[in-house]
Amino acid sequence: MKQSVDQIISKAKRFLNKGDYLEARALYLSILKDFPDNRRAQLGLDEANKSIKPEITKDNLDSLFSAYSQGKFQDVVNQATPFLDIHSQNSDILNLLGSANLMLGDLDLAIKYYREVIRLKPDYAHAYNNLGVAFQNKGNHSEAVIQSKQAININPEYAEAYYNLANSLKIQEDYSGAILNFRKALELKDDYVEAYNNLGIVLRVVVELEESVDCLNRAISINPNFQLAHHNLGNTLQDMGDLGLSIENDFNALRIKPDYKDVWTSLGFTIKSLQLSGDADLDLYYERLRTVDVNKTNYNVLQHKLASFQPHLADASFEGVIDTISANSDDEVTNPQPPDQSGITPTVPGKMIALLHFGRSGTGLFHSLIDNHSEISTLPSIYFSEYFGTTHKENEDMWKALTINGWDQVPDNFVSQYEVLFDASSSRPVVCAEDLVHDIGIGEGMANVGENRDEVLTVDRDIFCSELRRLMSSYPKLDPSTFFTLVHVAYEAALNNPSDKHTILYHIHNPSDYTKLNFFRYRPDTRFIMMVREPVQSCESWLKDCVGRGDFKKLSSRIIQMLFDIDQIVFRKCDSVGVRLEDLKLHPEETISSLCDWMGIKEEPGLYEMTAQGQKWWGDPSSVDYSEAGMSPFDDKSIKRKIGSIFSDRDQFILRTFFYPFSVRFGYVEEDVAGFRRDLTEVKPMLEELFDFEKQVASDRDIDLDMYKKSVSYLYLRAGLLDRWKVLNEFSDYPHMLTPLKIGLNT
Repeated sequence: MKQSVDQIISKAKRFLNKGDYLEARALYLSILKDFPDNRRAQLGLDEANKSIKPEITKDNLDSLFSAYSQGKFQDVVNQATPFLDIHSQNSDILNLLGSANLMLGDLDLAIKYYREVIRLKPDYAHAYNNLGVAFQNKGNHSEAVIQSKQAININPEYAEAYYNLANSLKIQEDYSGAILNFRKALELKDDYVEAYNNLGIVLRVVVELEESVDCLNRAISINPNFQLAHHNLGNTLQDMGDLGLSIENDFNALRIKPDYKDVWTSLGFTIKSLQLSGDADLDLYYERLRTVDVNKTNYNVLQHKLASFQPHLADASFEGVIDTISANSDDEVTNPQPPDQSGITPTVPGKMIALLHFGRSGTGLFHSLIDNHSEISTLPSIYFSEYFGTTHKENEDMWKALTINGWDQVPDNFVSQYEVLFDASSSRPVVCAEDLVHDIGIGEGMANVGENRDEVLTVDRDIFCSELRRLMSSYPKLDPSTFFTLVHVAYEAALNNPSDKHTILYHIHNPSDYTKLNFFRYRPDTRFIMMVREPVQSCESWLKDCVGRGDFKKLSSRIIQMLFDIDQIVFRKCDSVGVRLEDLKLHPEETISSLCDWMGIKEEPGLYEMTAQGQKWWGDPSSVDYSEAGMSPFDDKSIKRKIGSIFSDRDQFILRTFFYPFSVRFGYVEEDVAGFRRDLTEVKPMLEELFDFEKQVASDRDIDLDMYKKSVSYLYLRAGLLDRWKVLNEFSDYPHMLTPLKIGLNT
């Protein structure tokens, strides 16, 4: 149970009386971090500081290094910092403090310490290497490369520096440079298991698959419990078409780490692909997975994912996974100081609207239009999308990451996890479903807002944390949903906005399965909006980055996602509508007016302006329509864009056939049932052939087509399309399709 301030002060006094001044100092600092005006803690800290005799001895250093090796990074900071008052130029202490702060996530402070070490000792190779790692973690890989190279210049035999240099080059997509430096690290350290693993990853990217397998097997031979290598080997085997062995390696990873969510996701691809083969004993795989997942959460999520390919039969799996998540979650965190029962519980928003993603359909535009509404609380763009999902750190539950240090630290942990919410120029990765995303605030344009495009979206963290603590004090317990609401209220307060907004807009951008399911569990009364767009045009726009990277797996998954996301279970369990981007662009007044009626909010002039927390927003810089003048919310450039940069006429025919019921319902094509039945018959044998875009990507990447046709990317796409074909052949429709918003136009 979290200790009270009085209890901590009493404990600190006992340490003072025993002469344990460093321990006392650490306790007083922990109080002042949350309560900087606490007089008793300040006086106690002064007394402790006066009594400390920070002489550096071998025992001191050994103790510090021992604490660091045990992962007690905060202890290192607490114990080493007092030495700086007298020994401010001790490079070993400074370097250790840099490394401890690096592990604690305070990258700016770590960089400060490392730079000071280098100033004092310009030939300190370790400091340059560590500085490079800090820049890596900040997402500044260009600077990381510079520092790693400097470490190598000082010490050409420094294996770790070559490894870190290779990692930065890998992220910059300089794969030849990455391979060269991984190999150099291995020349110097032939048991460097992490280097073998990462070299295997890069070799897979450049389609040197057999060599990738060799590297990953080498990593596993050095460390049989290296779960990452098992999973990465499984991924390479997926590309090679050895799906049975791929599954076995994923099982090996789960044996080591049963809740390894990336592996469970990967298994979804592999098992779905194996359905095209009559040789696979899928029942055996399911039985083994049941025994792996002790709590059955991951197993049930996987079952739901696979059941979604038959949406008319998916209800049982949906209910099963919701029940499982609920039964096996420890959600509530308790207030150590129960609130005054005479106090008034703060007014918080009671309604929730979720904006779901349909690839390149204008969700960002919709969010920016609704952002400044006087009745709706939003958070910037996609930053908060995975709150109900998982973090980028060991795939822990986000709620666990926020509450791990107890009630008092929850606001600070939140600010740390979502730093970009408070400073859009931050390069700290946001919480997301797939890869770590760096520089997202800048990439989304939130670092050039305002009338003159010279402002950075910032929010005062201290005001936010203070207001959040005040709100939290009115609750005896908090769960993720309640805290989620309080965050919005505190954010509005930090922005000097009215705090009586009654509706929250949650932009769930490309959510993971866990996010969608957890969110529905916590907020089943939510109303859903999905922005939609002419589907083939939308699909082509959404696939461009995957085509550029030759990422077949993402190409396949995105096509399947678009086909199946329009008939999710939530759409028949909740009030939901689909809004055409074309209507919003061409008929903004009628569309926005109808949306306001549906949401139960008043129509305001600000709904016709793109904003980010009330500041003018210039649009998404990644859009092809973006220019120096920014973007217009209501021009027709994007929706008039010609299709054909990725999809041939034949590709388009296949996709339009599968999207036909959706296109009819949303007014993109005229109804022609007889023609649709003919197209279904014609398209069936085409599913066994390659799409033209697949041939082109394979040719550009020099990928053997026969090998590609054995891969999970090829098989997964066909398995999903075949399922969709069967559903359409049976129903001539999507069983539970999203309903279009009625906008009062005769179109």
